[in-house]
Amino acid sequence: MKNNTLITSFVVDDDSNSVRLLSDMLTKTEGFDLIGTAGNYEDAVNAILNHKPDLLLLDIMMPHKGGFEIMKEIRRYDYNPRIVFVTAYDRYAIEAFHEAAFNYLLKPVSRADLTHLLERIKHENHQLKIKDKIDSLMSAYRSKKIPFNTRTGFIMINPSNVVFIKASGNYSEIYCHPPDKLVVTYYLSEVEKKLPKDLFFRISRSVIINLNYLFEVNRKERYCEINWQDQLFRFHMPLNYIRSLETII
Repeated sequence: MKNNTLITSFVVDDDSNSVRLLSDMLTKTEGFDLIGTAGNYEDAVNAILNHKPDLLLLDIMMPHKGGFEIMKEIRRYDYNPRIVFVTAYDRYAIEAFHEAAFNYLLKPVSRADLTHLLERIKHENHQLKIKDKIDSLMSAYRSKKIPFNTRTGFIMINPSNVVFIKASGNYSEIYCHPPDKLVVTYYLSEVEKKLPKDLFFRISRSVIINLNYLFEVNRKERYCEINWQDQLFRFHMPLNYIRSLETII
């Protein structure tokens, strides 16, 4: 970046307080020009692709689609911005950010951390293409093994090997590839919080599936099927869950 060139920036977050803080700091920091904000995926993608800012600050967790989904959408275009992820503490995501050389800020964002990051961005060598960084990030994020407590101790599971999870009273049954069933001492809602949001989807109150195994969704009969080990497994899927799934695929 030349000394007299402003870094245009854009903030995406559904938390209005976070947007105000980030916007205020970007506006007051020499060398940066805030050109817009958005609070949801649709508004963000449209504005980002229209204005092509140099720097994106993306909240990972937003309703329906968040920072990862925005990042994957813009990779389809010949557009190479800097990206900073803003997130509540997530050890697995943070480890992946480090491996893929992505910048991040932890919520609640402090002014000191943001100031330090913006100063570093002004002087960093922005060479690596976003497509390469995205591939590296998603590979690292999905490859992180997640610990789950069991009745006798705990197990480490690679999320990409999980096919689906079923609620079973106070426990959850995790069906993995190669074929295996593991019982963990978590409610399904607790298991859901540990899983990568872009890889898994809750299709009902009692089942979560890995989207890579999704084969068919039948709106009329209200079910979905996953293909695993050359077999089709059918699960009831309420209409409101079907509609939510359609918004992210």
